[in-house]
Amino acid sequence: MKNTKVGGNVKLNFMNIKKKKNNLVVTIPIYQPTYDAIGEKIGYISNIVGIIEGDKVGFAKVIELGYKGSFDYGDFIVIVDMNKDDFRVMCSKLGLGCYEYERCVKCNKLIYGSHGWVNGPVCSDCDEK
Repeated sequence: MKNTKVGGNVKLNFMNIKKKKNNLVVTIPIYQPTYDAIGEKIGYISNIVGIIEGDKVGFAKVIELGYKGSFDYGDFIVIVDMNKDDFRVMCSKLGLGCYEYERCVKCNKLIYGSHGWVNGPVCSDCDEK
């Protein structure tokens, strides 16, 4: 990730961070360009998404995988102290998508990535049993 210091500001490749009096101000564009498999810009996708990971809710960067025709989510940028329902409403009002990781129907563990299906989502540990 390329970081550039401009005066008292820090500009990352997807956000600007600056100090304004006694506040830290983070600016994140809502959209980012998306590219096809040969690297030509074909439009824009969301740059940030709401994430519900068990009891933890917050915002994460969308990782654009245009070369694969899909996308992924990065780590939390900001974790918010609110319940899931209020967070979903807030994401909707902000015009942001909201993704909730599924839980294994057998052991209740959070599932990241692909998984099996036996009367619901099943983690790889339970799927191998």
